[in-house]
Amino acid sequence: MLEVVSDVDLDEGISRRRQASLDLAIGRALTGAMDINPADAGHDSVWAFLTLVVLPDVAVARFSEINGERMLGGHRNVFRRLWIRDRTVGDLMQAAANPLGEDEMVGIFERSELARNRLLCRAMARTVLESTAPNRSEFARAFYKRVRFHTGAYSLDLHSEDDLLQLCKGIAAGLQGGR
Repeated sequence: MLEVVSDVDLDEGISRRRQASLDLAIGRALTGAMDINPADAGHDSVWAFLTLVVLPDVAVARFSEINGERMLGGHRNVFRRLWIRDRTVGDLMQAAANPLGEDEMVGIFERSELARNRLLCRAMARTVLESTAPNRSEFARAFYKRVRFHTGAYSLDLHSEDDLLQLCKGIAAGLQGGR
């Protein structure tokens, strides 16, 4: 983790421009360094300890306003959200020329009906990353709403990632006028 933040002046905080790339790097470092299974990672105390005891300076540098949601172990914890994102779409983000922005990530991961299905999250991320819409963030917001509408009443647990990707691409094509 020290290598990841070595060029960041923790007393000055982190510029908005640097936050996205730093989030990717921190997520990758957490995934690589932590030998933790998802069941253990589900405990808020793991993330609270990491944030408040092990890496408080990094947490405060990333979110300079001390906020319980970011510092305690809940779903919006500074490190928990990055670990979950990296485990779910980290490979897609690392390979992308233009990775998903914070709003695009929040649209996927902070909606429980979408986030509870890892393969659906991956399919949505791939669809947004491959989008040619002029305003990708605006497209992503409309796309996520449409995915929620189309999948809300269904259990998607038995579908493959390819099945879900085809579903997402069909929804995206409808939004983009069949392009």
